[in-house]
Order: sequence, then structure tokens, then C-alpha cells
Amino acid sequence: MTLPEGQFLYGKHKVLYLLQQEYLKNGEDCPYSIILTNPRDAVFVYRLLGVSDYTVMSLCQFLLENGIAFRTLQHLPQIDSSRTLNNNNALLPMRLSDYRFGGDDYEAYVRHRAQLLTSPRGRAALLRGGIVARIAREHVAIDSVLLGPSSAVTIHRLGMHVTDNRGLEFWDDDLTENEIGIICGIYRCFTGIFFGIYT
Repeated sequence: MTLPEGQFLYGKHKVLYLLQQEYLKNGEDCPYSIILTNPRDAVFVYRLLGVSDYTVMSLCQFLLENGIAFRTLQHLPQIDSSRTLNNNNALLPMRLSDYRFGGDDYEAYVRHRAQLLTSPRGRAALLRGGIVARIAREHVAIDSVLLGPSSAVTIHRLGMHVTDNRGLEFWDDDLTENEIGIICGIYRCFTGIFFGIYT
């Protein structure tokens, strides 16, 4: 089931741009809809479709190869909230104020991000585009995006979702801010200085 016709969806803090299925070959047979996350990319893709024919799969592959952020939202029925999993369990690595970084830290970072990216989070990273997707491609094949949301989403509802004006929920894989930080190599370092508000 695809999203209702229309060009705009309202996600958390942003407008999303729905690519209508009739613009793609066999688009109505795909279980998910392609969503662009900013107006620049939406205009680019509509112009691209004006000069070339794409299937859902070939357009997704083009977007992935060019680091363009998009979503693959799929309608899923609501489930009991007690069956959903916590999406905020990834913690940034921490170091003390006098810690000296070395080569071992880089190797640990690569192992940590590989562990994260070989989970369904790798698919979410590819969808994000930009530097996050470029790093993810070192660990994840882009084909993993083409089949739609992972089982973390379809079974456990672990990801992002939007609700349309009929109350239907549409879901896709997503990353938390901490997970983006882990992929990009961010550490939380103590400085020994406390900044707070005193009353």
C-alpha cells in the first residue's frame, strides 16, 4: 500500500516530498514509497524523471550511488506499544580529560562503526546520504536498501514514522544522533570543566 496522492508529508520538524508512484515504471507494485527529504533533491529527481525512465529499484540505486538522502516509507499496521523496542541505546565512546588518542583508538572506532553498520542501522545510514552514507558503503552493500524497510522496522517498529491524515502509519529505518556520532567517529571527552547554571 502506498502513501495517498499528494506531494508533501509532514514529518517531525520537516516537510518530506513524496515521489508519486506513477512517475516510475512498475511503481505501483512496490511496497514502499520514495520520499525526498529536501526541496533541492525533490526538484532534481523530478527533472531527472522527465528525461529518463526509472523503476523504483533503479532510481533508489541512482540515489544511493550519488549520496542523495531519501526515505523508503512503507505502510505498516499499528502494533501494541509494549512490543516495540527502545531506539536510544547506542552511547558515544567516552574518554577522560588527559587521554591521549592514538592508532588503537582509530582501530576501535572502525570496529565499533562496523558493528553498528552491519545491523539494520547500516541500511538507515545509506539512506541518509552525504558523509554518513559514504562511510556506510565501506561496510554495507547498497542492495540492502532496495528491498524496503528492515525487519527491525517491520517487526519491532524500530525507526522513524509519519502518520497521514487518515491515521495510517508509514515507517522506515532511521538513526539516532548518537548512532550518527558513532559512524562519524565522535567521542565524548571530559575536560574537567563544568559549565552549569547556578541559582
